Amino acid sequence: MGQIIPINFAAHWNLPVFIEQGGYPNIGIEGPAQAIRYMQLRFRCRSGPLYWKALLTCYSAVRREVDPEEIRRHFLAACAEAEWKSP
Repeated sequence: MGQIIPINFAAHWNLPVFIEQGGYPNIGIEGPAQAIRYMQLRFRCRSGPLYWKALLTCYSAVRREVDPEEIRRHFLAACAEAEWKSP
């Protein structure tokens, strides 16, 4: 039958990423699962090479295929890309 894929929703980065959005308090993103949720719900433009790289590597970290710390920089790059594309 099928194979069970271990999931680690509790994976965290050593340091959270704090994001300020137009007058709202800083939002702390502590790991890849929160980063996925943030990108899917808060990014106005959900496209671009950095967005997809961050999203796919975050999924890899949640599936325990990659160390979460290694993909933190991809999330930061996607945030910067999203800021450039904001109206």
